Amino acid sequence: MSEAVPTEVPLEAIAEFLPQTSLFHRCDPAVLARVAPDLTALAYPAGAELIAAGAPGEGIGLLLEGSVSLLVPGALAPSRVEMLLPGEHFGEVAALLGSPSPYSVIADEPSRVLWLRAEVALLLLAKFPAFGGALAERMARQVGRLCSLAQPDAQLAAPVEPGAERSADHHLPFVELREFDLQPSVLAMVPTKLIRLHRMLPVRLTGRTLTVAMVAPRNVQALAELKRTLPAVDLEVVAISGDDFNNALVRLRLDDARAAAAAAKGGKPGAPAGVNPDSLVFETAADSEREPARGAGDEVVRFVNKLIGAALDREASDVHIEPTSGTPRIRFRTQGVLSDWSEPVPPTCTLKGISARLKILAGLDITEKRLPQDGRIGLTAGKREVDLRISTLPANRGEKIAIRLLEGAGGSRDLETVFLEPGGLGAVRRALNRPFGGIIVAGPTGSGKTSTLYSILHERRLTRPDSNVIMVEDPIEYRLQGVVQVQVNPNAGMQFPQVLRAMMRQDPDVIVVGETRDHETAELALEAAITGHLLLTSLHASDALSTLQRLENLGCGRAIIAQGLQLIIVQRLVRKLCGACRVIEEPPPALLDSLVARGIADRSSGAALPRAVGCDACGQSGYVGRVAVLEVLQITDPIRTALASGRPLDEVERLAFSTNALMPFSAYSAFLLSRQIISPSEVLLTLTD
Repeated sequence: MSEAVPTEVPLEAIAEFLPQTSLFHRCDPAVLARVAPDLTALAYPAGAELIAAGAPGEGIGLLLEGSVSLLVPGALAPSRVEMLLPGEHFGEVAALLGSPSPYSVIADEPSRVLWLRAEVALLLLAKFPAFGGALAERMARQVGRLCSLAQPDAQLAAPVEPGAERSADHHLPFVELREFDLQPSVLAMVPTKLIRLHRMLPVRLTGRTLTVAMVAPRNVQALAELKRTLPAVDLEVVAISGDDFNNALVRLRLDDARAAAAAAKGGKPGAPAGVNPDSLVFETAADSEREPARGAGDEVVRFVNKLIGAALDREASDVHIEPTSGTPRIRFRTQGVLSDWSEPVPPTCTLKGISARLKILAGLDITEKRLPQDGRIGLTAGKREVDLRISTLPANRGEKIAIRLLEGAGGSRDLETVFLEPGGLGAVRRALNRPFGGIIVAGPTGSGKTSTLYSILHERRLTRPDSNVIMVEDPIEYRLQGVVQVQVNPNAGMQFPQVLRAMMRQDPDVIVVGETRDHETAELALEAAITGHLLLTSLHASDALSTLQRLENLGCGRAIIAQGLQLIIVQRLVRKLCGACRVIEEPPPALLDSLVARGIADRSSGAALPRAVGCDACGQSGYVGRVAVLEVLQITDPIRTALASGRPLDEVERLAFSTNALMPFSAYSAFLLSRQIISPSEVLLTLTD
């Protein structure tokens, strides 16, 4: 542990930090109180070697600040196995086995580490199963990563040219796909056939250099075939695990038809493949025929298909068709921003015709134009399953139509893609692993509450597949396997309260309420959380404090709120910076002052912040996709006592902040800024009141 400098870390800060680490997050507070005084804090400059390969193990390091890389010795140069962030640990193999370390640990940036002596770690391992379980999970993941690097492919039996072997081995990093912005334009550059055959994934395009993540990065034949396919680009190879690749295939919904369509159109490399309007298949029986429209009267049919295909291409969340004095105005909401569609509307495609076509597909009454109507259209585009929610609203010049697009695979996102900050992720998983209690996901309309709720439910189904999960929604947004989904039917007298009472007689382990809107639903849901069921629900509220106020306004007493809740998550969506063109520079003084005043940035930590630029990959916008900025409130015992005793909510908020039970928006924004995920201007625009 050369170049180390002792550093002062208050005991209270260590005690607050330990529950957020992957090593101690399952341990009781009493254990943490005993461990904290035994930890030694050391600071390291960038490039310092914290552990040398082959050196005896002195202890386990807990990364407090900065980032470090684990390197394994190679024939020509070390290879990076993993990059660690604050809250993660290293050095456990040598410390527990008393053997030389199999890897080196290098500081990527100035870092601070809390060291746990090997003898103390062995004592904890013998006495506390939670500590041992965390160590076992960590070492199992490392074995998986090392095996994925060492496991040969069948193609590797072919002769390898010496020059190519050197280029594959030299400085080969091991990465995780969550470190990259997986952009559709970059994914479309490589045919899906090659992606599946050679287990490779294009992850980043910088100028002429395409970064390719491979499960078998030394497969020279695969690289040669990719080079023949893309002769105009330079290849940079990184390694990924097989599990990471397989999860990406499911998450990204890779489709051979998309790449083939791009090639048929002769588009330039990197251009996203378009959705063929004639390939859209609707669930309506009237559209079961596959023949393209030909007659003049079918112009509206072709136009609606083209409109929906354009929305899918843009990955729009909503389409707005608005009445005007002439042809209707059409706008797409992409990444939270409304923009006009540049395509002209044919004169034969009137608003009445478009409205009638959509109403037929949605099963609505085409003769009713005086009252609002809501409907649903099921759609298949290649291998993508999409739900279209149709809403009509009578206006002075005709009906305004709003279409919301919901991907069928939207409910299968991993929690790591939603909760990027380790502390928030750990809080969610702790609440999710409890047998009972309520988890509320709150936020304004359009903030992604339902998607986050589904991601939490997806994690529960993966970790506890033996659970009986029943869900009530209005309407059902995503179809989930292994979940009984019930849609309310007001016309039949089946509202949320009636369904909830019936659900309680179905022996559920997990109860999911799509949205809590009224007193009866809120009270029944919280009672279910108290009586031994895990409750997941969403609520309209702007922050954690207003979530508690909203429950009180719905008529719930403080006692039932305190006993029923375990966790409150409030989220807002901001645009995510494009990883290909973002720059780091000193912000204007006024911008920095605004960030400092709101507690989002610290002037002493340096003024360099990320900024959006714009490139071909992001359509010159500087942003790709959106990310949730969260406020997380854990209902700990002190918070529960304060709520039940009727203390004012502002006092409860101060208590939560002082006891580290509340992670406010400003702290989460500061984390995203430090990881160059969002821009400071986007934070101020979205989060400030």
